[in-house]
Amino acid sequence: MIKSNLHTHTTLSDGRNTVAENVEAALGAGFVSLGISDHSYVEGDTGTVGKDAEERYVGAIRTEAERYAGRIDVFAGLEFDRFSPCRRELYDYVIGSVHLIDCGGRLCQIDWGHEFVKWVTDEFFGGDVLKLCEEYFRTLAEHVKENRPDIVGHFDVIALSSGVDEDDPRYIEMATGCAAEIMKWCTRFEVNTGAMGRGDRDKPYPFRPVLEEIKKRGGTVIPSSDCHDAFNINFGFDEVEKLLRSVGFTSVDRLTKDGFVSDPI
Repeated sequence: MIKSNLHTHTTLSDGRNTVAENVEAALGAGFVSLGISDHSYVEGDTGTVGKDAEERYVGAIRTEAERYAGRIDVFAGLEFDRFSPCRRELYDYVIGSVHLIDCGGRLCQIDWGHEFVKWVTDEFFGGDVLKLCEEYFRTLAEHVKENRPDIVGHFDVIALSSGVDEDDPRYIEMATGCAAEIMKWCTRFEVNTGAMGRGDRDKPYPFRPVLEEIKKRGGTVIPSSDCHDAFNINFGFDEVEKLLRSVGFTSVDRLTKDGFVSDPI
């Protein structure tokens, strides 16, 4: 598998390494390209790109792209949240993700750990974790429909902090149904190893039933590590390649200066 990664974070949002340090790590891992995709602005969250800082953010990435030209392609991206501004024309690509849901006018994080998400579930969804998941998937589908991202980000991230039973047929039906709906507007899904790299999960997002749905409907996939430190720049990529082959995928997508291409695996 040709090595590339479009989902990486830096000190420009909540990452631990600079753009240059991520690029150096990618070069060391044999990457042909790298995308920087820091978090879009969220009010009150200091771990995001500043409200009026999008041009400065992209400029910082472009500076490093020029410095490393000829050695590795560096792309300017954004992890674009549902409730964030985004000047799409500035970016080479955007990843459509959901980290917050609207709970009766209050935006609540869905990846702040089990204790907080349990409080959200009890306070706003009557303790029913499936209703919480339903609202998350509804928000994600709405986001993709309205904003048409280039890539759907960590599709089923709600599973981590919610503690939902991923073997529950109701959850599987909900998740695969959302994937089918989303594919009306975006057919490219990242296979995200971020939680694996942090030791929080033993499999990537999306889980296998969703990957099978994507494959059945002719969608495409793109490996990413969602890394917040350069050490995990290609965490779990070999495992992802094996998983995708077992599901039946024969290729993965990769961004080039001429757009997205399909590489055989």
